Amino acid sequence: MSIETEEPALELLPECVIARISNYLSLEELLALGRVSKQCRVLSQVDSVWASKAVLLGIDNETTDKRKAVTSILKKGLAELNENPTNISSIEEATRLQALKLAVDNGVFLDTSGKIASAWDLKTNALYDNFTKAYESNNIESAVMYFTALIRLDQGAKCQNFLNETLQKIFGNPSTYVNSETGVARISELKLSLSAAAEIFNIYARATPKTLFKTIVEKPIFSSINYIINISQIQNVTTFLSTVPAVCEAYESSFLANLSPTAGTNYQALCRDSFLETFELHIDAYNEMELSEFKQSTTSLIQKCMQSQDEEERTVKAFFFRNITPDPKPTDTAKDRLGRLRRSFNFYKPKVEPVENPTKNVEVDMEKILFSVQTLNLTLPSSEADSKREFLKYQMNRIKPLLDMELVKKIVKEANSVIDRLEVLVSLSDGSRISKKFQFQLECIYVEIVKTVGIDHVQTGLKKALEILDSYDNKAESTSGDKGVIDTLTNFTVLVNNADTVQQMIESIYSRCMLNNSRSSLSPGNKLRHDFEKQLDENVARGLNNGITVLVNKINYIYLTEQQESEFNNTTEVTESIKVRPTETAQKVVNILQLHTGLISAANHDMLVELYQQEIGTRFFGTVCKHIRRQTISPGMGSQRLLQDVKLYTQFVRQHMTTKQKTVLQYFEALQELVKTYAIPSDRVSELVSKLSEQNQEIFQRDELVDFLKSRSDWGRIRKDVEMELRKDGRDCFIM
Repeated sequence: MSIETEEPALELLPECVIARISNYLSLEELLALGRVSKQCRVLSQVDSVWASKAVLLGIDNETTDKRKAVTSILKKGLAELNENPTNISSIEEATRLQALKLAVDNGVFLDTSGKIASAWDLKTNALYDNFTKAYESNNIESAVMYFTALIRLDQGAKCQNFLNETLQKIFGNPSTYVNSETGVARISELKLSLSAAAEIFNIYARATPKTLFKTIVEKPIFSSINYIINISQIQNVTTFLSTVPAVCEAYESSFLANLSPTAGTNYQALCRDSFLETFELHIDAYNEMELSEFKQSTTSLIQKCMQSQDEEERTVKAFFFRNITPDPKPTDTAKDRLGRLRRSFNFYKPKVEPVENPTKNVEVDMEKILFSVQTLNLTLPSSEADSKREFLKYQMNRIKPLLDMELVKKIVKEANSVIDRLEVLVSLSDGSRISKKFQFQLECIYVEIVKTVGIDHVQTGLKKALEILDSYDNKAESTSGDKGVIDTLTNFTVLVNNADTVQQMIESIYSRCMLNNSRSSLSPGNKLRHDFEKQLDENVARGLNNGITVLVNKINYIYLTEQQESEFNNTTEVTESIKVRPTETAQKVVNILQLHTGLISAANHDMLVELYQQEIGTRFFGTVCKHIRRQTISPGMGSQRLLQDVKLYTQFVRQHMTTKQKTVLQYFEALQELVKTYAIPSDRVSELVSKLSEQNQEIFQRDELVDFLKSRSDWGRIRKDVEMELRKDGRDCFIM
């Protein structure tokens, strides 16, 4: 088919045709296709205003230049129709053909309009055939080129229909992505479909205006996603909570991630924003169910644990006191006194009411939980005093399991699963207003963890442990074998170590949930975190203080009951052949200290370890000084044994107390120097006074030095000599 027509004269080309075609084409296309000079084409990349180009090129009449360009395009298009009336080999050729059609539509080339329209149809069909062949053969570049050319001719109507039909075949019926029996989404199949859709979109996105996205790609994809989410919500909460993030992850990893970079970031943002716009319908329901389900689960687990512990305590108490019927406490109210007065004159015969046995209903409970009691390996005491002592021992041993680590790990694992799901949604919605909803949801999860695990479980367990420590009876204290480990302190420090581990777990949750709100002190999460840590430190400090008191009392008890008076009050002369060793009592005390100073060394709270060991060392120093002042110490063998004991204490502090502060070590080093004065015999009073005056006045006050001096076995004999020596040297007499 040959189309013969005269080239339209410049002055005869209607203004509407000039405007229509120049508006249809971009400035760059108009300049390039219209054979305008190279200089104008280069400048068009800098400034897109046609009038500016005309001025720069020295063109007085810009309309004439537009006419020249449009006329050149139409002339070239007519020539291409004559050369190849059925096929199109380039996007530029399609553009010129569309310009001819626009000219015909605006009254130009009316004598050949039928032939131009016929050629337009033939070439459009040929382009579509070439597009489908290229797509089916996976020739992406050719498919993109043909699709772009078709966009020029018919806005891609034929290709859009083809893509729509293809996507419908890929996704099919949305019900195929849900198991009809269980209602569980088939995410793997959805991912395959999304990957296939991404391949199509990589062709479509490079040629199609973004405004057409929803009409082609969005409908089959999002209708399937909405169906999957809606069905999961109907099934049950667990299915819904697992399906929503799984669908989002599938869309992100299988569709967005597979978009070709050539499609541009704008298209990726468009696909993401369109998904979020659809997904927003489910956000509020998801967040509400996620938080509600987590609260219900954690609260139920904590309550069951606490109820189990309380039930066990009631059971054990009932078991120990099952044969003990306490006498009713006498009362002495005015009514009772009046009753006694009436009875003495036989004016009033009282009504005797039987006293109810407090363990009346215990047997029924005991039968139900007899197996639990047998598991605890309990023996029935024979007296009320034994019952109280055995029950106190049970409470002391119960301190350690007050914090259930397996329960905490289970809750933290569940929390991390929730956070994993929310992080998928945060990642997909990052930067959008929807992301703030998920970030707030993360903070709510952290707040719930602190409330249930931190406050309801850890703090409650520590408070119960403190109540047990407050009721501590030294006579009921048990030790683990022959090692001398005090069970009360050991159990509490285990509880402290566990509490520290739980705090680290909660802190890991904080780092995941509060990353964006970590600097806001007004946020509920940060405020609750501060209150929890403060209360935890206070309870731990109070408990350790009580535990250290137990330890020091135990050491003092050992000194009082096991230290023999003759060990330090021994005037035997020490020779080189005699090797003086520390007393067994001192070795036992150091062994107990060594076992207990490292009880919380495994904790990662360095400050807590520092304070714990510092407090033990300081209190132990006071106990040793008090113990020495109670003794009668002779200058011979007795003083040497005491010196070896103090050296042993000093060596222990130096090697086993990791405290950075040197105060405790300085205390014992000063005490070691002071103890050396006991070896000075009574006939060297001047030397004795001189050594005493050299002691560390910051550690030992004058009255304390006098107390140490009084513990010498020869004090009665040297007292006057000491006073005279002090007066001789002009020192104040400090001996009362």
